[in-house]
Amino acid sequence: MRYVEMTIEEAVKYCKGKKVLVAEQDLEKNENEVVSFERKTFQECKELIEHAETIAKIYDDFINQLRVFSAKQMDLINIKPKGTMSTILVHDSESKSNICSENG
Repeated sequence: MRYVEMTIEEAVKYCKGKKVLVAEQDLEKNENEVVSFERKTFQECKELIEHAETIAKIYDDFINQLRVFSAKQMDLINIKPKGTMSTILVHDSESKSNICSENG
C-alpha cells in the first residue's frame, strides 16, 4: 500500500458526489478497538475533512480510502495515538471499472 498526504481541498473534491462509509476511532482510548462503518452524507464527510490536521489517501488494489486525523501525524505509517482517526471508504465506480478492464 502507498500513502499520500492530501490537502483539505483535494480530499473534499475526491469525496464529492461519491458514496462513502466512515468509521471513527479514538486513538487515545484503545488503538485495537473494533469500529464499525456508517453511511455518511457528503456534508458530514466534508466537516470531518475540514477539521482534519492530516489527511492521507491510501492506494490499494481493493478499496479506495482516506484516513483523516484530528491531530497532526508526522509519519503516515507509524501513527501516533493522538486524537481521532476517521477512515473513509470511497465507492469510486471509475476506479472499479478501470480495475475490471485491466483484468479482462
